[in-house]
Amino acid sequence: MGPCGPHCYVPFPPLYIQELPSLLLEATKELEVARQQVLKRIQIWKRQQQLAGNGALFEENLAPLQKRCEGLVEVHFQLHREVMAAGAELGAELLSQLLERINEVLSSLVQSSFLVEKQPPQVLKTQTKFQASVRFLLGPQLLQASPKPCMVRADMVTEKQARELAHSAYSSTLSESTGEIVHNVVALETNPGSGTCTANFKNVVRG
Repeated sequence: MGPCGPHCYVPFPPLYIQELPSLLLEATKELEVARQQVLKRIQIWKRQQQLAGNGALFEENLAPLQKRCEGLVEVHFQLHREVMAAGAELGAELLSQLLERINEVLSSLVQSSFLVEKQPPQVLKTQTKFQASVRFLLGPQLLQASPKPCMVRADMVTEKQARELAHSAYSSTLSESTGEIVHNVVALETNPGSGTCTANFKNVVRG
């Protein structure tokens, strides 16, 4: 029997509400860690593709990478819904911080999941036709409800320019010109059968 009789009611703190902010913070941290692992794997794929130009073996199948990216985006959307639903418990400041971190995960995944699946020849003479293809790993997942096709533009860059772009949050400003190419804007097309989203540059000409 309790100190205040057999029907004594001792209030307990709302455990779920107290733990919710810390749980969402931990989930956001885990999402960021998983994002870094996926981005690292994408960088490995790019490096292996470069080495393949010198004859190295290359597993070019992007299906496993696409599956990992899509799974991480699903987790992102689920966590985003949980954070929005818990807005009152989190408070305005923590809510804003979590949403910023969660949205940055999605932004970096979208940017990094554009890959040149088929590279053009390393040496191109003027007035030379060539082909290339770009794969958007998250296209089938994110572009299903797009009212109009998304267009992709291809530009030729030097290694120096590629490094500049990699360190400038994908800025479109380049320090020097590498010449013009024509037929370099095509639409992203989703293939429901293969579950892929690609932009195929079939008759690009270097001016």
